[in-house]
Amino acid sequence: MPVKAKRALAAIAQPPHKKPVLRAGDVAAMSTVKFGGVTVVMPTPTPAQLKKRIAESSQMADRLIRAIAKPGIKLSLKKTTPVFVADSENPKLVIRKLDGKRTRGEFQNGVFVAIK
Repeated sequence: MPVKAKRALAAIAQPPHKKPVLRAGDVAAMSTVKFGGVTVVMPTPTPAQLKKRIAESSQMADRLIRAIAKPGIKLSLKKTTPVFVADSENPKLVIRKLDGKRTRGEFQNGVFVAIK
C-alpha cells in the first residue's frame, strides 16, 4: 500500500475525539449516504472497521429481537391503582382489577360503573 494511502487510512481510523491528520497530498476516500433529504459525506471505513460495525449491528439486532419477542409488558403498580382489561365474555364490558378484586363493568361518561 502506498505511503499516502496508509497515512490517509491511519487518519480515518483515529478515535472520533481526535481530528484526522492528513498531510498535503493525502486523499481520504469519501462515501456519500442519503437518508431522505439528508446527505452525509464521510470518510470511507476500512474493511476492518466495516467488519467490526457489522458484528456490533448483528449483536444489537439479536438483543432487540430477544427483547421484543417476550409477550406483554411488566407494570409496577401500587395495589390501589386500578387496571382495566377487556372482558373476553362480553366485548361491551371491561374488568377492573383493584385491591386484588376483579369487578365487571362499563364506563359511563368517563366513570367506571360496576355491573351487578
